[in-house]
Amino acid sequence: IGLGIARRLAQAKFSVTIIGRNETRGAEIIAEFEREYGHSNSIESSAIPRFTFVKCDVAQLANVDKACTSLLANNNCVDTLVLTQGKASMDGRRETNEGIDNKMSLHYFSRMLFVNRLLPALRKSPSGAPRVLSVLSAGVHSNYANFKTDFELKKNFSLKNAADAAGFYNDLMLDSFARDQENKNVAFFHAAPGIVTTEYFSEFPWVVKTLLSPLGNLIGKSIDDCGIFMTDCLFNPAKNDASITGHINLINETGGSAKKNAFATDDARDFVREKTDQIFSKMGFHSLNVPAIRALAAKNANISFPGRHAVVVGGTSGIGLGIAHRLAQADFSVTIIGRNETRGAKIISEFEREYSYGSKSNSFENS
Repeated sequence: IGLGIARRLAQAKFSVTIIGRNETRGAEIIAEFEREYGHSNSIESSAIPRFTFVKCDVAQLANVDKACTSLLANNNCVDTLVLTQGKASMDGRRETNEGIDNKMSLHYFSRMLFVNRLLPALRKSPSGAPRVLSVLSAGVHSNYANFKTDFELKKNFSLKNAADAAGFYNDLMLDSFARDQENKNVAFFHAAPGIVTTEYFSEFPWVVKTLLSPLGNLIGKSIDDCGIFMTDCLFNPAKNDASITGHINLINETGGSAKKNAFATDDARDFVREKTDQIFSKMGFHSLNVPAIRALAAKNANISFPGRHAVVVGGTSGIGLGIAHRLAQADFSVTIIGRNETRGAKIISEFEREYSYGSKSNSFENS
C-alpha cells in the first residue's frame, strides 16, 4: 500500500522520501522512480523531483526519532506525511526492547512519533496543503473498551484488541493534533484501504496463507489502484480549508468518508493524548503538549496574575508539592495541575491561608 501511494505521489511530481527496513528493495524502488518520474518540463533543476530511501526499523521508536532528526536536518519543510507501516501476523504480544508491543508500535506509537517530530516541517509547507495520512482502519475498527485501564494492552492483549486499539488511538490522536491551534493549516486523515493484493499474509502460518492469499488476489484491488483511492485526499481540495482542518478526516477504501467511531469522545481524545505523551516523555522523546496545559494557557490568556506566576504540574504530592510550597513562600502566584481534585482543593486552601496576602492568587487545574 505504501508503495502504491509513493508511486502516485511520484507521478504527481512530488519529491518522495521512502522509509523502510529493506535497503535492497528500497534501492530498486528509487531506481524505478528516477527512471519513470525523475524529470520535469521545467528548465529549473529545482523543479526535478528527488527520490531517496532512508533505512529504518520503525518498530523501534528510538530509530524513528533518529530518522526524524535526520529528515529535519536535510529538509526545511514537508508537504505530505504518509504512514503505512504495519505487520500482519497471528503472534501474541511481542514486546520490542523498548517494552512496547511490536504491532502497537508499528500501527500507533511510531506513527504518532513521526507526526509529532515532523509537524514543525509540515507547518512550514509553502503548498497551502500540508497533510498527514495514516492508512490503517478508519471506520472499520471497533472501540477498545479497556483503553483507560490497560492502555498498552499488557493485560488484555488479543489480535482483535490490538487492531481495535491501534485504530481507535489513531482516530483520537490525529484528531487531537488537528485541534491544536498551531496546526490549524495542517489536515489530518485516517484511512482504511480495504483488501489489497499485497504480501500482507506473508507472516501468517502457511495454512492460513494458503487459504487467504488466493482470496485476496481474487477480490482485492491492486496496490496502484489503492494508491489512487488513498491519495485522493492528498490532492483534493487543492488548498486546505475549514472543511478538512481542525478535525480528523476519516476515509474509506474508495476515498469517500468513513463512519466516525461513536466512542471517540472529547474525554477519550484527551486521555489518549495524555497517555501517549507520558510514554513518549518517559522514553525521552519530545512532549506532545498535553491539552490540559494548552487549555490552561488559553484560559489564563487574558488574566493578569499579580507578581510572578508559576505552573507546577504534579504539585499535589511529593517533590512537586514541596516546590509549589517554596514558590508560594517566595510570593509567586501558583497554579497546580494534577488529577486529585479533592487533594488539590485542600492544598489551595492551605496556600491561601498561609501565603495569600496582598493580591496574590493560587489555583488548581484538574487533569
